[in-house]
Amino acid sequence: MPVDKEPLSQARFEFAADGLGKDLLVESVSGVKMSIPVTNADGAFGVKTGSKVNRQAAPSAVESSDVTVTFVTSSKDPKAVSKWFYDSHSTPDLGGATGTKGKTDQATLTVFKQDGSASASWTFKGVMPMTYKMSDLDAAGNQSLKETITFCYEYVERTN
Repeated sequence: MPVDKEPLSQARFEFAADGLGKDLLVESVSGVKMSIPVTNADGAFGVKTGSKVNRQAAPSAVESSDVTVTFVTSSKDPKAVSKWFYDSHSTPDLGGATGTKGKTDQATLTVFKQDGSASASWTFKGVMPMTYKMSDLDAAGNQSLKETITFCYEYVERTN
């Protein structure tokens, strides 16, 4: 019997982005954060007639943080993550056009319920990979090879 108010598990999620390929193994997603700073919240911003202080806190523009996604590299498509990064940027030594011709991507982060249905999702628009990092290699290691991308975005919306 389905639970009416099922708590969502942080381990049941999917990350997908245009230009990134399908069915990639995602280990973690972090950094989804938005804030609306308040202007003039810490003091007066003017004085009126009769020496009356005027205070008014007002919301300013939404600020967001960069999102970091760690992938487990798979033999199915081992270059997918680095290709997404390199296609978004000019060649470091020669410059020139990007593989995406300046088009930014859209990405989605979806969290699932126990029955496999989507329960929460965020859509990121204007996605641009900023950094790429590969895990360290170790001859005595027992960890999977991982690739980490940090991306910025123009807008995020909670869509579900």
